[in-house]
Amino acid sequence: MTQMPTAALLSLLAAVSAAHGERVSAPLPPECAMTMARIERAMPAVEASLARLPSNSLGRTHASAIHYWASTRLGELRAQRQWETSLFPRIAQELDWMDELAAAATAGTSLLAWSEQRQVPARFAGATTAGRPVEFDCAVHLPGGVAAKTHWPLIVFLHGYTAQPTISGAMREFPAAAAEGAFPFITVAPVLPYERERAGGWEPDEVIALLDTIERVYPVDVQRVYLTGFSMGGMGTWRTAMQYPGRFAAIAPVCGSGDPATLYRARNLPVWMFHGDRDTSVPLYSSVRMKTALERLGARPLLTVYTNVGHNAWTPAYRDPRLYAWMLEHSRDALPPPPPLRTPQLIRDDYALDALCVTNAPRLALLCAAGTNSLFDVLDSPDDTRKAVIRLYVAGQPYGIVEDVTIDAPVGCTTAALSAPLVIGIPVTSTNAPAGLSLQSLPAARCVSAVYTGPLSASSLADAESVLDAFATEQALTPTSQTRMHIRYFNWRDNRGTFVIQRICN
Repeated sequence: MTQMPTAALLSLLAAVSAAHGERVSAPLPPECAMTMARIERAMPAVEASLARLPSNSLGRTHASAIHYWASTRLGELRAQRQWETSLFPRIAQELDWMDELAAAATAGTSLLAWSEQRQVPARFAGATTAGRPVEFDCAVHLPGGVAAKTHWPLIVFLHGYTAQPTISGAMREFPAAAAEGAFPFITVAPVLPYERERAGGWEPDEVIALLDTIERVYPVDVQRVYLTGFSMGGMGTWRTAMQYPGRFAAIAPVCGSGDPATLYRARNLPVWMFHGDRDTSVPLYSSVRMKTALERLGARPLLTVYTNVGHNAWTPAYRDPRLYAWMLEHSRDALPPPPPLRTPQLIRDDYALDALCVTNAPRLALLCAAGTNSLFDVLDSPDDTRKAVIRLYVAGQPYGIVEDVTIDAPVGCTTAALSAPLVIGIPVTSTNAPAGLSLQSLPAARCVSAVYTGPLSASSLADAESVLDAFATEQALTPTSQTRMHIRYFNWRDNRGTFVIQRICN
């Protein structure tokens, strides 16, 4: 590697400012300008080497991603006059890479051969399914002889929160075997810009947009794509895999947390979790509850707990060669079918579904008279106590008073599909319907039903509806958008209770 005289200087300036606890901005030293000028003079050689490569070849697409990063990053360094000194070591590493790239191209070295068996920078552009453009700087590691095979396993690695994400740091926790060339995976570690870190971390749509691009650029075996990440990246791993379970053969979240409500979507996906027992940033319970939820779904997840380890579970996890051997045991086209949904069905820590079954839908509803511009949905309760639930709207807004009816329990919201409804539990007979309403029979219908216990809120019931929809599909039924509920028990003081939720099906 070419030794740059600027690297030590930049690191020294960063250390001085850090020692004083200051965020200091300064121009890059003159040596950096000299290095950038040398790189710019060599760029025509890089572009000429690209032009000599066959179109759409691996060497061309890979080298183009490296060149795209180098040229755009060089322009960014030129355009900005002041930099935080804490970023100087990162900039020094980037200039190092650019200098090596330029030297390799000038000497006529194949850029593919130059970048094999080492981490190199690249920039990839893509678009989400909604058409939103996405770009990621990435650290890329290619195994030796990558062009000799048409299909390689792929690992996508999502880093944790850093406040200063860098390409050089994106893959720093991967094992020494990768750097030595004995790593039989194409590995891509995207860098999440700081502003997107602060905005909420890894977005599944963006991760999938990057994956789409990677699969076009490199000879990836799409049946053996593995997703992993630590801390914020572990959370991104859970979110992405649950939203796009069909894209991965296995996942390995490290000290991350996820939403148990989403696990039913990928209950046949192999999962190996890692966590430290003394983690105070993301407590061990975050992984334990995911393991428990998966086991209740009939899955067999793995969880490794490191004794006397805090948040840094990633170092021992990613240095364990058994993780990579385990990944290679799994292929997407060989995954078993998902186990049938069964009960008790854990949703989240504070609410659950039980007694999933197929039943006949209730046949009584309280319907509004013509011209009232209101919506009611009143149903018999299963135990025939004539208790019922009203979902009441006036002109699309919640309405909290029903005349001539005793209100037993003001509840809150029902489903996310409706705009902030108010649910009112009332005793209903054919003679005490609210003024202007009538109790009418409904056509017979099939439904999937479950007993829900927990808080009544839009998000919790939307989760329950998603599970019921998945269960309906397993039962060869087509769920509609109509949900009906019955109150069995409700404590309005803490907004919790037990309800029968029924999803009407065709």
